Amino acid sequence: MSSSPDDTRGSDTSTATTEATRVVTTDHTSDTAVPFNAGDRVVFKHPGIALLGVALFAVCLAPIAGPWTVGRAVDGGTASMGLQVLGWAVLLVPLLVAVWILRVRTVIGPDGIRSVRIPGTTAIGWDEVSGIRIGRNGAVYAVRTDGSEVRLPAVTVSQLPRVSVASGGRIPDINGE
Repeated sequence: MSSSPDDTRGSDTSTATTEATRVVTTDHTSDTAVPFNAGDRVVFKHPGIALLGVALFAVCLAPIAGPWTVGRAVDGGTASMGLQVLGWAVLLVPLLVAVWILRVRTVIGPDGIRSVRIPGTTAIGWDEVSGIRIGRNGAVYAVRTDGSEVRLPAVTVSQLPRVSVASGGRIPDINGE
C-alpha cells in the first residue's frame, strides 16, 4: 500500500477535490500499513506481485507457442499458418491478463465510487448509492437507488471495513469490526 499527497494514479485530476484529497492505494498485500481518513481517495486494486505469476505463465508458454510463431512445429517440422496464428494468440493471453491486473480497480472517494474495468469505467455519485451486496462468490457490488448493481473489482469481503471508512460511513461496515 502506498500513499502520497501528490500521487494521482487512478484518480480523476479534473475534479476540484483532487487537490485536497490524499490518494491511498491498497492492493490486498498490506492493508494496515498506511491509515487513511474519510476524506481520502482510496484505490482498491490487484497486487502487483500477481504480474510475477503472469510472467511465469508466459515463460512456460514460450517453449510451446514460440516455435509456432516462427513457423516451426514442436516436432521440428513446418507449422501451418493456423498454428502460427494460434502461437501468437496463445502468447497474447499473458499480456491480456497483465493488462487486466494493472487496469481493474475500484476508487472510493469523497465524490463517490468509480469502478474501472477493461472495457470502461462506471462512476456512481453518493446520492445514487443505496447500499452494497455481496455475491455468492464473495464479489462486492454497489447497489444503486434504481436497483441496478455495479461490480466493485478488487474489493473483497475482508476489505469492507476499509470501504466503510473510505466512504465516510455512507457504506456501513457489515463485518462489525
